[in-house]
Amino acid sequence: MPSRVIDIGTKQPISFVRLHWTEENEVGQYAALSYCWGGEPPIKSTSSTVQDFTDGIRFSWFPQTLQDAMVVANKLGIRYIWIDCICIIQDDPEDVSREIGKMPSIFQEAYITISASSARNVQEGFLQPRPSVSKTCMKLPFETPAGKSGSILIEEPHRYTPEKNPISLRAWTLSEHILSPRILDYGSEDVWWICGSTKTSLDDEPMDVSTDQSQNKQFSLDSWRSTLRDYTRRFLTFPGDKFPAISGVAADFGAVYQSDYLAGLWKSALPKDLLWSSARSDISRPTVHRAPSWSWAAVDGEVSYKWCPTSFSDPAIVIDCRATPASLDAPYGALNPTLSAYLKIQGLMKRFKCGTTRQRLIEVATIEDPTNATHIGRAQGDADEKLPVDEYGWSYVWALVVVENPMRGLLLVPVREGYYRRVGLFYRLWGEGLEGFETDTITII
Repeated sequence: MPSRVIDIGTKQPISFVRLHWTEENEVGQYAALSYCWGGEPPIKSTSSTVQDFTDGIRFSWFPQTLQDAMVVANKLGIRYIWIDCICIIQDDPEDVSREIGKMPSIFQEAYITISASSARNVQEGFLQPRPSVSKTCMKLPFETPAGKSGSILIEEPHRYTPEKNPISLRAWTLSEHILSPRILDYGSEDVWWICGSTKTSLDDEPMDVSTDQSQNKQFSLDSWRSTLRDYTRRFLTFPGDKFPAISGVAADFGAVYQSDYLAGLWKSALPKDLLWSSARSDISRPTVHRAPSWSWAAVDGEVSYKWCPTSFSDPAIVIDCRATPASLDAPYGALNPTLSAYLKIQGLMKRFKCGTTRQRLIEVATIEDPTNATHIGRAQGDADEKLPVDEYGWSYVWALVVVENPMRGLLLVPVREGYYRRVGLFYRLWGEGLEGFETDTITII
C-alpha cells in the first residue's frame, strides 16, 4: 500500500471519506487515479488540511473527476483509492519528493488504474454519457452452407486511439499509463479495458493481443527515445516537474540498463545520447533553470533523435559528467539547483558563423557580405533564442563533433574560458566545412 490512500468505505452511496495513513508493510487492494489537473486543484492536502482529511471529509466537497473515480472504485468493491492531490502533502517539499519517488510502485502495484481520459480538468468528470460514434457498416448478401439466403453486416472494429483524449496531452499521465498493469480507460468515445493480454472496449468482444502490443515495456535505447518523444510533446502545469513526471518510467529503464541517469541521459549511451534535437523551431527555454544545456530537459517542447545515426564511430570522449538529484529518495527526479551539472568532453572542434536561425553554417574566413556567403553545413537551433551578432549580423558558434560517418555534433557558444553551453545541433557538413577541426577538451554546462 502507498503511504496514504483515501478510504471511501463500503457503503453506497458514498457520503464521507477519510485519508488513511497506512502502516509499514500494510497490504491491501487499492485503485489509482490518472487524470488531468487542468490547473491548481480546488482541494488538496496541505500541512493545514491534511488532519481534516484524516478525520473525514464530505464526499460532495470533492471536484467531479475525483468523485467519479471514487464511485467507480466503490462499485468495483475496492475500498481504497490513491489520488495524488490528496495523498501527497502538496506544500511539503520533502513529502512531495519522497512520494513522487514511489510513483513507479504506486501505479505498478495498484489493483487497477482508473484513467479519466476524457476529462480536461478535475472539475469535468468522466461518467457522463458518451456520444454515439457512427461507424462504417456494409450489408452484404450471404448464403449459408445449407443453401439459405441472408445477409451479414461488416462493421469497422473499434480502435484504441488514446491520442484523441485530453489526457494524452499531459506529461504526468504517460508514466502512469505505462506503469499500470491494468487500466479502466474512460475515453471520449468509449470505455476500454487494457491489461497485458487484452485490450477491449465495452462494445467489442475481448481481443487477445501479444504483450509487446499492450503493456510490455521494451527496454531498448530506441524504446526509451520513442517514449521521450511522446513525453516531451506533452504539457506540464508546472515546468519544474519535467524530470519528476517521467521519473517512474526512467526508474524502470534504469533497473534494466544499470546505468547512471544524468539529467535525462544515460551514461552508458554517451556521447551519442547528446544527439537529441528539437522538433520545431519555435521551442522555448524554461524561465527558471532546471537542466544543463546538454540535456533535452533544457527546452520546452518535443525532442527526437532523428539525427542520431544507427551505426557510426564516436570520436568524442566523455571525461566526466555530473548531475546530482535534489533528493536521494528520488534519484530520477529534479536536479539539485545548488550543485551545477556539467559535462567534460574531449573532441574535434571548429568555429563557424551562422545566421539568427542557426540553420546554415558559414566558414569564418569567407567574405563578410552576407549575400556572398556560401553555406557549407546544415544545422538547427535547440530553441527560439537570440545569440550575440557582429556588425554584419553573424553569430559565432563552435561545432563539436560527436559522431563521424556521418559527421554530426553540437553547436556551442562560450560562457567563459573552457566552458560552453549548447545552442543547437549540426547534422551535415561538406566541402571546406570538413576541414580545420582541432582536438580540444571543454566543459559544457
